[in-house]
Amino acid sequence: MVFVSTILLVAVGVFLLLPPTLRCISNGDINLWELAAAVVKSSGKWSIMLKVIGVSVVALLVLALTMIAQVPAGNVGIQDSFGNVDDNVLQPGLHLKAPWVSVISMNVQTQRYMDYGTSDTATIQALSNEGLPVTVGIAANYHLDPLKAVEVYKHVGVDYQNTIITNPMHAVPRDVIAKYEVKKLYSDEETTDSSDRVAIEKEIDTGIRNSVSNVGVKDAIVIEQVYIRNIDPPQSLKDSITSKLNMEQDIQKKRFEVSVAEAEADRKRAEANGIRDFQNTVSEGISQQLIEWKYIEALESIGAKGNLIIVAPSEMGTGSTGTTTGSGMQMPIMLPVKQSS
Repeated sequence: MVFVSTILLVAVGVFLLLPPTLRCISNGDINLWELAAAVVKSSGKWSIMLKVIGVSVVALLVLALTMIAQVPAGNVGIQDSFGNVDDNVLQPGLHLKAPWVSVISMNVQTQRYMDYGTSDTATIQALSNEGLPVTVGIAANYHLDPLKAVEVYKHVGVDYQNTIITNPMHAVPRDVIAKYEVKKLYSDEETTDSSDRVAIEKEIDTGIRNSVSNVGVKDAIVIEQVYIRNIDPPQSLKDSITSKLNMEQDIQKKRFEVSVAEAEADRKRAEANGIRDFQNTVSEGISQQLIEWKYIEALESIGAKGNLIIVAPSEMGTGSTGTTTGSGMQMPIMLPVKQSS
């Protein structure tokens, strides 16, 4: 269309500029001065015609561009003609349209909820079952159902996130947290059963899904997942939990010390039992006959060295001095005396 219009404009310009020149040539006697004058006279019309052509080409190009619509990937296009919205959405890509039709792109990809457009975590001030203040951080992922995009545009608008999602993201967690004691909400692994945390998160997730699905266009916004980022209890509870953890650590330390002491006592007891068993074994192996034999060997050994042996008699059977034999008789006391040289 642009090409045809340009050709027509050029043809009209040529038709308007040719007559003066043709008159000069049709006389048969070509006068160069008259031809030059005709061309100069026609230059004003050429200038005007060139401007008209330029403006026309630019206008046609702009008009052609308004007839092309581009829908980005992950979006659908809504066709709005002076408030009259077409029920058919445009898929990603290039599309031809009437110049007066506006195409609005609506994102249908997975998106992070932005609380009031500033943060991806909704910070919520709530009260526990005991009336204690608790700060909770909630995050969520969602997407727009492409089949409901036209209805959302008609009844809610482009800024559907703040209209549909924001209120449930703040109201539902407050209602859920009010059912629980603050000690069940605290996110410390040492003090909170993981099943409590999972149950609370699941209840908040279900509540937000149901609430969002019933606002505006039913089931138009799909909540994919809700996360509890953090639960911040009051400072008094933090202090008491810290104190409790310190006490538990002290108890564990004392228990360890007791176990070490018990292990050491067991070691010493085992060592004493071993010594006692050894002594019993040795004493069982020494008989009275062996003692008497060793006594005689000692006498022989002392006498063999040339030493004088004084044998002091002892009372038999009294056991006051000497060595008692197996027959009840006491051996005399041996007093070796070293002879002087």
